[in-house]
Amino acid sequence: MKPILILLLLCGLCSAVGAADTNWSSLSAEQQSLLAPLKDKWPRMPQERREKLLQRAQQYAALPEEQRAQVRERFARWQALKPEEKLQLRANFQRFQQ
Repeated sequence: MKPILILLLLCGLCSAVGAADTNWSSLSAEQQSLLAPLKDKWPRMPQERREKLLQRAQQYAALPEEQRAQVRERFARWQALKPEEKLQLRANFQRFQQ
């Protein structure tokens, strides 16, 4: 999988969470652990965005450890990219979507 696909996995997978209470204090310990990098931004996020992130965290947690390790490694590679490289990958992805 390419780094952009990993980002999409972390930012785009869906499962049923519905209109759950998405206040940080109401998240489970596992959810808070997975979403910890977003803790400071969480209160300012729209409800819909929080629900999507919770869905993705739920799906990530359900992956076998081997796949989670692969996601972590690829996401680390994504984070190490220069901003210009990320922009190019995003542009490539947009062209691919058309």
